[in-house]
Amino acid sequence: MDGSLAHGSRVASTTHLGTGRYEVTFNRNVSGCAFVATTVNAYTQALGIFTASGHLSANGVYVETKNQGGGLTDGPFHLLVACGPLNTRFAVVGYSANLVRSTSGTILTALGAGRYRVKFADPVGGCAYLATVADPGNGLVFSPSGAYTGSGPDNHTVYIETKNPGGGLQDGVPFHLALICPSTTSARLAVVKAGGPIKRASSGTISSRPSTGTYAVTNTLNIGSQSAVVRSPPP
Repeated sequence: MDGSLAHGSRVASTTHLGTGRYEVTFNRNVSGCAFVATTVNAYTQALGIFTASGHLSANGVYVETKNQGGGLTDGPFHLLVACGPLNTRFAVVGYSANLVRSTSGTILTALGAGRYRVKFADPVGGCAYLATVADPGNGLVFSPSGAYTGSGPDNHTVYIETKNPGGGLQDGVPFHLALICPSTTSARLAVVKAGGPIKRASSGTISSRPSTGTYAVTNTLNIGSQSAVVRSPPP
């Protein structure tokens, strides 16, 4: 358990650079993509996760895992890289509410402090929306802020809020947004309501809420290798 790869696709290597610092290297250049991630099985504490372009090469994604105070803390994670092919859609938004890169035809609208609409050329109402606080280049994101998604006012739009740890809307927070849609090749999606029922999902998906704040989502197909999963080093 030393920051090694548990499973993934097109991953050439993983590197544990230091406490809470990782680089996942793929077998191709991913610098023009969006990088979204979530921590895995972090039962003992609430961890945040932040991404950027690789520090070691253009094939890499740099990842930091942090505690709620912003301190670097080792933790396992899932990482998804969205580059546009395979019917994924993505947008990368910078510190000044600027659209840095995206799927062709994407339009960004800043609605006020920490509030955005991202409009895509194709319908996205049936998709799942994933967002991560992330540097648009290969810098570091020091703020332990969060990025949150919702449906927009029409079938082409995703609504985004960026917030500080206290839950207040916060400007100047860069983020990466990736969409997994029913047409996305070799992918499964699930959007779950607060009470546990499925809102929309890939065929064969069921969900439940065993207890407050915990959810179980299962699919009839094997989903074990759908994203790059990096193990946490031992304490």
